[in-house]
Amino acid sequence: MIVAPNYVGYYSHLTPQKQLHARMASLQSAPRDGRSDALPNPTSPFSVEFGAFLSPLGIPCNAPPWGELAAVDLSTNQVIWRRSLGTTRDRAPLGLPLPLGVPTLGGPVATKGGLVFIAGTIDNYLRAFSIFTGKELWRGRLPGGGQATPITYISERSGRQFVVVAAGGHGGIGTTRGDSVVAFTLPKSSLLH
Repeated sequence: MIVAPNYVGYYSHLTPQKQLHARMASLQSAPRDGRSDALPNPTSPFSVEFGAFLSPLGIPCNAPPWGELAAVDLSTNQVIWRRSLGTTRDRAPLGLPLPLGVPTLGGPVATKGGLVFIAGTIDNYLRAFSIFTGKELWRGRLPGGGQATPITYISERSGRQFVVVAAGGHGGIGTTRGDSVVAFTLPKSSLLH
């Protein structure tokens, strides 16, 4: 099993509906800071508010890595490999791509031929890893945040394999917004269905 766990502390608490509605009305025109969300529940007197424990700079309060990619052997329950996932390139001052392992929102997809694709990091990349070693084999730049699980398919017409991901970003985690669907094709010599 290939997993992309996050290691960021979160809080959640109940808020009376009246307080939440008043606060949300005052924030309608304000930009979202990605620090909290609310799940209104019209049939209850309370709503759930939740968010990450972040510093005033918007950095998680616990030490990195905040996101990883890992392979687990389900027959032995042993972690085969794990690695930090993603950089700070699109969120850090001056675009410094520190390989800290960043929070993710979007899962991996694995191919029969041994590749794992994931794009859910806060930097705008789709990445390919070896399912056997966890080594990053390739990365392609996206026009927005790839907070989605990629898909892969083989074209009946051309016989080529494609990997496709939505690159729309996510306001709640502050990634680059967009409205793109991006497709990459694998070389014919490496059909990995």
